[in-house]
Amino acid sequence: MSKIKYVIAGICLISSVSIASAANTYSGNTIENRLNRVEKDLRILNKEVYSNGVSPLSKSSQSMDIGKAQIVDFEIRLSSLEESLRKTKGQMEVLTHQQNELKAQMEKVQKDIDFRLNEMEKQKTIEVKKAKKELDLSAFKKTDSIKEELSPEKQYSKAFELLKLKDFEKAEKAFAEFIAKNPEHKLAGNAQYWLSETFYVRGNMEEAMKQFAVGYKKYNKSQKATDNLLKLGITLGAIGRTSDACLTLAELEKNYSPLPKTIANRMKNEQNKLKCSK
Repeated sequence: MSKIKYVIAGICLISSVSIASAANTYSGNTIENRLNRVEKDLRILNKEVYSNGVSPLSKSSQSMDIGKAQIVDFEIRLSSLEESLRKTKGQMEVLTHQQNELKAQMEKVQKDIDFRLNEMEKQKTIEVKKAKKELDLSAFKKTDSIKEELSPEKQYSKAFELLKLKDFEKAEKAFAEFIAKNPEHKLAGNAQYWLSETFYVRGNMEEAMKQFAVGYKKYNKSQKATDNLLKLGITLGAIGRTSDACLTLAELEKNYSPLPKTIANRMKNEQNKLKCSK
């Protein structure tokens, strides 16, 4: 903004200096020279008149002694000088008028420049305020999103609702996110078990086995510990690792007895299916 103002001001200054210079040249040379010439001619004329001891303006009887030719010559020269003075005065009046008009135009241009610069500054101020307001709003929205962060319990409930709706892909992501954010929470073991189940129900036994193994290693004291170890044995058997499956099922019976009836029955059925030796 300031650079533009300096450029405009510089243009105006150059224009005014150029015009003033031209006016000064005209008035300082042409008009002054003419006045000097007129004054010189008047001095010469007076000298010639008074050298004869007679004033051309005197009405005494001596003025009649001057020759008619000389009087006529004086009158012609006086008339020429008077005409030259009138022209010079007229030119000075014209020049003065032009200078006044130029001054008025320059004042008008200056006012227009000031008005435009003020408008530009106002527009810039409005844009800055608008940008700050948008920034403040974005910060406010960000704060709101932080305030709306769900508690661990609500995150778990939301993931479990997706599982009940059989939206297993979204449930997988929701349980994985819960575990990542709350690895030490009391519901983390349950979340790990249900995360493994999302792969199991979709038939991805390899990934299900890996996730059940993670649950057994990290959350073997959780509410779902027995269910987790049972499903680990089942998925190991499903991918052909029969020996590992039988060892896992035996570990289940060894470490978590007495088992809930439903888990004990499922374990025995799986052992029979795999032909595990006692």
